[in-house]
Amino acid sequence: MIDGVRASTLARRYGTPLFVYSYNRLIENYRLILDGFKNIDPLIAYSMKANSNGAVLHSLIQAGSGLDIVSAGELVRGIRAGVDPQKVIFAGVGKSSNEIMEALRAGIRAFNVESEPEAERIAKIAGRMKKTAPVALRINPDVDPDTHRYIATGKKDTKFGIPHQKTRDLMRKLAKNRKLELVGIHCHIGSQISNTGGFLAALERICGLIKMIRRDGIELESLNMGGGFGISYKDSESAMDMKKLGSALEPALQALGLEVIFEPGRFIAGPAGFLLSRVEYVKKSGTKEFAIVDGAMNDLARPSLYDAYHRILIDGKPRAGRRRVYDIVGPVCETGDFLGKGRKLSPIREGDLAVVWDTGAYGMVMSSNFNSRARAAEVMVKGRRHAEVRERETLDDVTGRESIPDFLK
Repeated sequence: MIDGVRASTLARRYGTPLFVYSYNRLIENYRLILDGFKNIDPLIAYSMKANSNGAVLHSLIQAGSGLDIVSAGELVRGIRAGVDPQKVIFAGVGKSSNEIMEALRAGIRAFNVESEPEAERIAKIAGRMKKTAPVALRINPDVDPDTHRYIATGKKDTKFGIPHQKTRDLMRKLAKNRKLELVGIHCHIGSQISNTGGFLAALERICGLIKMIRRDGIELESLNMGGGFGISYKDSESAMDMKKLGSALEPALQALGLEVIFEPGRFIAGPAGFLLSRVEYVKKSGTKEFAIVDGAMNDLARPSLYDAYHRILIDGKPRAGRRRVYDIVGPVCETGDFLGKGRKLSPIREGDLAVVWDTGAYGMVMSSNFNSRARAAEVMVKGRRHAEVRERETLDDVTGRESIPDFLK
């Protein structure tokens, strides 16, 4: 069951592979963060790079969320979903001139500035547009968040943010620029973090910086602590305890007296999503047994990209017999195409349904047309109601924008 609907019902109705999102779980996860920090009433700017489906965005916006965006495309999606531009934060290290112009026209809350050249570009464009651009400077605190090296963003050897030793001087400089309004500090140390230590270490450095810049006569409006709250992909893992994190951070945050912003994505959307995939074949090869499903690395890239683990259940008729060890693999022509390896499961048969958990974040948004495969459909479930929120692609969608020039004919 996904909420009040059988997974098998959804698979028959909409086909597979299929991403399914639970509205109730989505909103519950959003509120867990608010409850953990209820004494400071933070702005939650959902990091839509985790899942940018319009129905997901609309659901969170209706619940009071803002958005953390990293592209002009995400800005357009967010506005179409109904976000208040004053709840939009523009992050990312490579904002183009066109993206900056679009964000200024929309009237977003702030740019998270990642470098001095970016600040200069924003100021120049704001000047041409006769506007003042609100900016928050992203500090790189050189903190090890104890996560996968690809998603650790707060260490000194990553491309993100300003080294904390240089932040004070740059803030002084930006505060004097009449085309910029320095409104805050931003710090995001990484993703899939389940302990409080990294956040405490980063906050300690931020508090020291704020004391120094206040002595310089610079007053800020907000402190953006980013996101990165971990979820439980394995039974052996623990999700971030938001009440514990709130208890650890709130005293220092309250003492600063600034509005607090968080930018969670995975924590909200990840556990609210499931990938349904039909078993096409069961194959033995030497000592290994494979369940070949119709979902693949082009649908869910995380296992192939990060060697990530997702729980997988098989929905089929109960069968007697000892459990077997299977690799759950897709049809893409790559050895790296798998959804799960070494899974001990009851005997699997052709036609069974594989239910892959925790795929609401970095699932559909990272999918592709590799092997000229059409991307999956998406469905939202709320209680016993369900609806398609993104149609399945057709092969015409995959190839329809291509053309053969006359000089090749």
